[in-house]
Amino acid sequence: MLYFAGFSLLLLTLSVLLFFRNKTSLAAGFFFDAFFLCAALLLFIFVAVKANTVYWLYIPGILTLPFVFLLIFSLYILIAALLMNIKYLFKYKERGLLHNLALLLALLLMIYLAVSILRTDVSPPLFAQILWVAVLFIVLFYWIHILAFLTTTFTATLIKPRKATDYIIVLDSSLSAGKTAPLSSNHIDAAIHRAYKQRAKTGTLPVLVFCNGQTHTEDEAIHSYAAKKGYPPQHILIENRAQNTYEKMAFAKELIEKHCSDKPSSCVYITHSYHLLCAGIYAKKAGLRANGIGIKTARRSLPNALLHEYIAYLKLYKKQLLACAIFIGGLFAYLFSLLLR
Repeated sequence: MLYFAGFSLLLLTLSVLLFFRNKTSLAAGFFFDAFFLCAALLLFIFVAVKANTVYWLYIPGILTLPFVFLLIFSLYILIAALLMNIKYLFKYKERGLLHNLALLLALLLMIYLAVSILRTDVSPPLFAQILWVAVLFIVLFYWIHILAFLTTTFTATLIKPRKATDYIIVLDSSLSAGKTAPLSSNHIDAAIHRAYKQRAKTGTLPVLVFCNGQTHTEDEAIHSYAAKKGYPPQHILIENRAQNTYEKMAFAKELIEKHCSDKPSSCVYITHSYHLLCAGIYAKKAGLRANGIGIKTARRSLPNALLHEYIAYLKLYKKQLLACAIFIGGLFAYLFSLLLR
């Protein structure tokens, strides 16, 4: 049991080190999930061994029961949560392909569970059984990957950069009819709030870099909105060429380097909380060293937003993930075939 405890601490240490080295690394989320599972198992083993003599040990065992329940029935809970989210979407009349991702995933999971249940009542041929094992472990691989993605995303949201910076990049500052949209104004307000908070602590006011201002009218509206908040115009830069997140990071980097005359500078970026992970990956690809600050997203929109973001992440690493999934599915299918011989 002592070795098991040491292994759990090793997993936690790896998770913390990887996260602080690179917030966009899913390995940190994977190791933390593994640590949580090992710690829960260790606690139950400890309680089972010592509970006869130390009765207060029942308390931590009871406290961990909800987490174990969530782990065992996570697939059923996910389906229920997705169906509840669909109710919210229809209530607020938010429809379309992206908004129906939750419905599509819920249907696929229910079909998967139905096939799993029906499979026990029939005796499929050997080839079908081997193929089913391959599919099962591929699904398990992606399920573990999704959990690591969610853990990393929420951890990045909770832990915000504290150091003073020279620049704050606002990824979503698009406008409509010369006025800030509600979501965009939240991003701008968050950037201005952080800037004033930094000035109160250090006396330095960072330059705000607004992305996605695609017309001169929007440029003027951004300046006007920031001016109403009392922000000096000389501390505002606007990037109005980018069409996607990567271009926003790359063009923002160009603006910053030009503004600071290639002197050493630091920056952070502000975006939706669910977009922190992919935005960090694009920042790294653009050669921009920056940490992210997440803005809260409406509960009814969060499941679909996370699904959409996860699909975007899959596209970034589709070849690597597909190769891993096929390898794992093929390996366990081969091992299963050996057992049947």
